[in-house]
Amino acid sequence: MTERRIAEERFQRLIERSSDMVVVLDEAGTVTFASESVERVLGCEPTELVGERVVDRVHPDDRSELLADLSEYGTEYGYTDTYVARVDDAAGDWHFIEARATNLLDDPFVEGIVLNARDVTEKRRRKRELERQNERLDQFASVVAHDLRNPLNVAIGRADLLEANVDAEHEESIDNVRRQLDRMEAIITDSLTLARSGETVTETEEVDLETVAREAWGSVDTDGATLEVDTALCPESDRNRLLSAFENLFRNSVEHNDATELTVRVGSLSDRSGFYVEDTGGGIPADDREEVFEQGYTTDRDGTGFGLAIVRDIVQAHGWEISLTEGEEGGARFEIECHETPVEKPIAQV
Repeated sequence: MTERRIAEERFQRLIERSSDMVVVLDEAGTVTFASESVERVLGCEPTELVGERVVDRVHPDDRSELLADLSEYGTEYGYTDTYVARVDDAAGDWHFIEARATNLLDDPFVEGIVLNARDVTEKRRRKRELERQNERLDQFASVVAHDLRNPLNVAIGRADLLEANVDAEHEESIDNVRRQLDRMEAIITDSLTLARSGETVTETEEVDLETVAREAWGSVDTDGATLEVDTALCPESDRNRLLSAFENLFRNSVEHNDATELTVRVGSLSDRSGFYVEDTGGGIPADDREEVFEQGYTTDRDGTGFGLAIVRDIVQAHGWEISLTEGEEGGARFEIECHETPVEKPIAQV
């Protein structure tokens, strides 16, 4: 009996100090136990909830789903599900509560449906703010790009007319005009990409790094360069933006080196959670390694200087960090630290 009392006291104190609320319901959905954290979140004593039907505190618009879930829990032992519902506190304010319910009615030590719940109101508010901010930024970039492309298209049309009617003496001038128009088109496209790349990532999924890297390589003019990929990482990320980051890193390597003798490698970091992209080219001087991520920095007179700035913004939008150092063979090595531990895809069994 002494050991049992010690065990009961231990688990009681663990529950009391948990940041999550723990609520136990009977088969009818009536509260039989509520942990101390209920007072911190909802402002009421845990004992006040005991004897109440949990659905009575749920917003009317969210009750039907909860009642359907409870009906499911009442018939299948061990069944679990997660849902979000609005719950009112002692002051009558609504909180978004995320709860994971587990049917333990047939467990003699529990005899109830256990709800492990947390307040996600602030998390949802921040997510909505980020989504609205992203939408405004995207709208602004789209309008600017549209307004710039209209006069650009007119200029391209005029250049086409001139090219068909000028003599050989002025062909070089027309070629120069066309190069500048092409450069303006590239700047508009890259500016739009840059604006969108900085949008905070709100939706992620496990992405196979090798698959994305090879897909990006296939969409870039690699001009005879070779790609080597040795990683099984699957980081939580926005797939489209990660694809864009790889495309810009590959393009940067190819455009600044002799592509016919170039090898680009993608692999996992050995000492941190993350991955690297490195090449066997001429590298980037140590004094320039911070500056290369700035918007407009380029050593190519036809370049926009936005490529690595786009990569930087995409990395930061994920909450990651990027650094530039020297590769094993003297080329440029970009290291992306993910902070969380990315999942590794399983190795196929032969």
